[in-house]
Amino acid sequence: MICDDLDRLLNKLEKETLVAKKTHTISGEHYSSSFEMYQSDIFLSNNSIQAFGGGEVYTYVSFNSFNSLMSYAPPFSKECSLWIEQIRVKSILLSDVSEKLRYQFFQSLRAKIESLRKVTLVD
Repeated sequence: MICDDLDRLLNKLEKETLVAKKTHTISGEHYSSSFEMYQSDIFLSNNSIQAFGGGEVYTYVSFNSFNSLMSYAPPFSKECSLWIEQIRVKSILLSDVSEKLRYQFFQSLRAKIESLRKVTLVD
C-alpha cells in the first residue's frame, strides 16, 4: 500500500513538474502556484524549506528525522536563502524544461519503488 501511495505521489509530482505548477484542491476549490523542481547530485544532510508570505520569510529546518524548527528571524532566513541559492545554481532544473532528464529522474524513482515491491514480496 505504501508503494502504491508513492506511485501516486510520483505521478502527481511528475505532472506538476511538467507544467511547473503545484496544484491542490480543498473543498472543491482549486489552487495553484508556480513550482520549480531541481535535481542535485550534492548529498544534503538536511531538508530545508523556505516559504514566503505576507512579507515574511519562514524557514523550516528538519532535525532528528521527523522534527522541524521554524523561524522567521530575518538574519537566519537570509543565511538559509544564500545556502539554498548556492545549491540551486549547481543543480539541474527539471520543471518545465529538461524533458529527458525529468523522465530519467522519475523513472529511477519508480525503479526503486519496484525493487522495494520485489523485496517485500519475497520476504
